[in-house]
Amino acid sequence: MEEISFAPDSATYSTIIDSLCKDKHVTEALKLFSEMRGKGIPPDVVTYNSLIHAMCNSCQWKEVTRLLNEMMANNCKPNVITYNIVVDALCKEGRDLEAQNIFERMIQQGVEPNIVTYSSLLDGYCLQGEMDAARKLFNSITNKGCVPDVFTYNIIINGYCKAKRIDEAMELFHEMTRNGLIPNVVTYNTLIGGMSQVGRLAVAQELFKEMSARGLVPNVITYCTLLDGLCKRGHIHEALGLFHVMQNSGTNVNARSSCFIIILSFPGGVSLEREALESFLL
Repeated sequence: MEEISFAPDSATYSTIIDSLCKDKHVTEALKLFSEMRGKGIPPDVVTYNSLIHAMCNSCQWKEVTRLLNEMMANNCKPNVITYNIVVDALCKEGRDLEAQNIFERMIQQGVEPNIVTYSSLLDGYCLQGEMDAARKLFNSITNKGCVPDVFTYNIIINGYCKAKRIDEAMELFHEMTRNGLIPNVVTYNTLIGGMSQVGRLAVAQELFKEMSARGLVPNVITYCTLLDGLCKRGHIHEALGLFHVMQNSGTNVNARSSCFIIILSFPGGVSLEREALESFLL
């Protein structure tokens, strides 16, 4: 850059560092970061966020801590994006206590958490099966000036379904619609999976019909989830009927292959092999 009389500034370095981090060339990004500082160009919050994100993705937690401390020492205050990156990464790794510490540090520094922050913490509790703590946090969100969105609802609904607390999941599903939020395919897939898991197939099938009535297009996860539930409970003919519906929906061949295998993998499926195969080849 300098050979053609172009002096890179902070924005230039930040852009290249961010690109290197996204491509997982972290060593090169750190070298450029060192070069940047060596030339007296102060890194800004965008630069640090890129590096912190890369370190979180590679679980280099000591480096994350070092960069956070370095930011403060250099009067570069972490923003809500900085903290959200770290909180989300820690929660996904099951390091809830450390995530909570970062969250508290965030508040102490006067940085206001947003719905992304709370959704990450919520996801952390759900991943650990701590549904009572998740619900307590969820209930407190609105009191803190944040409004749960569909993504937030999907997180806790999924947590309840995995914990087989299906009635509570449905309670939240009805709450979100009362609050004017429109469930998406992920919402329905989660509930269909939860209902299928506990053998409430009639409800699962009603949810399938409801999502179609709302104009949502079932995807391969929708079909495979419901097919799996039907087959596990021995409802092979209903499963085959659903497979026909999928056939007519124009679902791609690879998706159809996955669902076809599900039908044949359960007791009773082999007896319908000819019919299923004929349907598959249509």
